[in-house]
Amino acid sequence: MSRKSPPHSPDNVSMQASSIAFSIDLGDTQIDPNVVRQRENRIVYFSDQITEQQRYYDIAASELAIQQKINQNKNNDLKTRKNDLDFRKKNIELLQQQLKEADTEHESILAKKKTLMSQINRIHQTIKTTFERIDRHVKRHSTEIYSDSDSYEEEDQNMDELEAKATEKYNLMQKIKQLKRKVVKARAEQTKSDVSKIMLKVQKCELNNTIIELNAKLESLKQKFNECDQRIQVANDKKSVYINPLTYDQEMTTQAEQLADEAERSLNRSRLEFSSVEAQMEYLNFKALRTNNKQRAAQIKVRRAKLERSIKRRDIRLKHGKFNTPSPTKMNTSFMAADRRNRSASPVRYGQSDKMSTCSRRSRARSRIERRQIRIEIEANTLDELEITNEQYRQQKEDEYREKIAKINELNREIADHAILKDMVCEGISRNEEAKWLEEKLRHEIEEIKENRETSFKKCQDIMHDRTNIKKNEELIQRKRKIERRQTQINAKRTRVEEMRKRVDYLEERHQKQAEKVQEIDQKIANIGKQIEKNVAMIKNEIDHMLSGVDLLN
Repeated sequence: MSRKSPPHSPDNVSMQASSIAFSIDLGDTQIDPNVVRQRENRIVYFSDQITEQQRYYDIAASELAIQQKINQNKNNDLKTRKNDLDFRKKNIELLQQQLKEADTEHESILAKKKTLMSQINRIHQTIKTTFERIDRHVKRHSTEIYSDSDSYEEEDQNMDELEAKATEKYNLMQKIKQLKRKVVKARAEQTKSDVSKIMLKVQKCELNNTIIELNAKLESLKQKFNECDQRIQVANDKKSVYINPLTYDQEMTTQAEQLADEAERSLNRSRLEFSSVEAQMEYLNFKALRTNNKQRAAQIKVRRAKLERSIKRRDIRLKHGKFNTPSPTKMNTSFMAADRRNRSASPVRYGQSDKMSTCSRRSRARSRIERRQIRIEIEANTLDELEITNEQYRQQKEDEYREKIAKINELNREIADHAILKDMVCEGISRNEEAKWLEEKLRHEIEEIKENRETSFKKCQDIMHDRTNIKKNEELIQRKRKIERRQTQINAKRTRVEEMRKRVDYLEERHQKQAEKVQEIDQKIANIGKQIEKNVAMIKNEIDHMLSGVDLLN
């Protein structure tokens, strides 16, 4: 039911232009499927290129991130090593302090031991002297009192008992000495064993700390290696597996969620991802426009079917002559509408002929369809332009990314060069400082030489002026020398006197200390004498008591 319009009508001209430019069948009101397929293929091709470039940039960014992490790990290892060295140094210092304290304690124990041994020896000597005095006293009393043999035997028995008691006491004192020596030795050995145990505990703690730190490092490195392996596997899978454009959005969202932290660290990668996301959004907008165009085409088909049905009905009615008569008031302009009761009649105006009315309606419908198709074509052109702009934008971003990487490499090289230059500058500064020090030293020497020359020159001038009074000058010089010699002698005597005074003071202090020590010793001797006298008095009382008992027995 497609009817042609006149060749020179404006509708037909626009329709021909649109069909030449975009190859659209206006009669059927459909888009050329070949054009759509070509554009779809182009979109898929560009999307594939986008994905490939994005994979390439993701791999490069991952490599950069890995290198950064490796550098960070190296820095952390260096820091940990420094901390370990500091910790070991501190532990060594603490151990040295503990050893010093142990040495001081050992020395103090030895000093105490010496003092105790000296005291024990003194007590032993006093005990010996007391026993000797007792023996003498007993012998004297035995010669004076006992004359008979029986009394002499009893006295011998008593003396034997006393000697046995004295020997027992002496043996007990020796055993006490030996036990004290053993106790002191055991304490010294115990202190040594305690120090060795403390050292072993410290070494064990250091070893445990090193083992724990090494285990933590191993676990962290294993985790990092596993993460790197997983990333490499994902990159290889992406290279080998084809990604559908429909599921690509979901995968990108998951990847974006996983790599959100890494994207924040690197600006270049974030910009590239932003550009890729923009391209994807444009692709989604293109899909939405395509679906809208399909919906509009379906609506146009429905409307066209309705128009064809209405045209068929109208033709049938014209054949049967079913149309309304005009009203007497409006003969030339308009006609009466159809009776609403007569459902078979169609509401038609008859101001012109039937052919002109149908042509005008069809031309209007075609003009609407052409306008819609022109809009669709404009949108397609805009999409092409957007694709071109996206490609240009991507190329610009790629160029910027490459330029930035080149700049980064250049900056790294410059940093290395600056470090080398800094080292060279430091060496040059040290050399300059050494040269300055040498220059200053030479200047001082030159100044001293100049001063000596000036003094010698002045002396020569003085001598030249005083040639007339050479003898007086010689006498003055000799007097000055004598005075200087006397002053040196006086100074030497003063120093000797001061030294003698110091020696005298030292000897006085020493004499005072010795006198104090002698006084202390005298006091101790007096105390010991008092104790001995007390013991002797006690022994005398016991002997008198024993003698009184013997007298009673006699």
